[in-house]
Amino acid sequence: MLEPGYNHFAMATYRKQKFKGDQNSVIRKIVANPKKIGSYARKRFSLYRDGMTVTEYIAVCESACTAAERPKDALLDIQWDLDHNFIELLPPKR
Repeated sequence: MLEPGYNHFAMATYRKQKFKGDQNSVIRKIVANPKKIGSYARKRFSLYRDGMTVTEYIAVCESACTAAERPKDALLDIQWDLDHNFIELLPPKR
């Protein structure tokens, strides 16, 4: 069963790419949750916390999401959200 509002074509394209950032970079949200209400992507976006690292976000996704909610899409989400100016990555914490 396909997730409502899930852009399968776009994500299939993203799956062929690799995350371009540093996994120690710090996440900062730029916009409120822009994802479609009821979508798995919206749930994953809600897990972002300003100041968390990419690695922390991946860990939160793996613990908070079921397999159907696609926690393995965490890095893809970050790249998508960066490319669409929903979040930004700041230099790693020192």
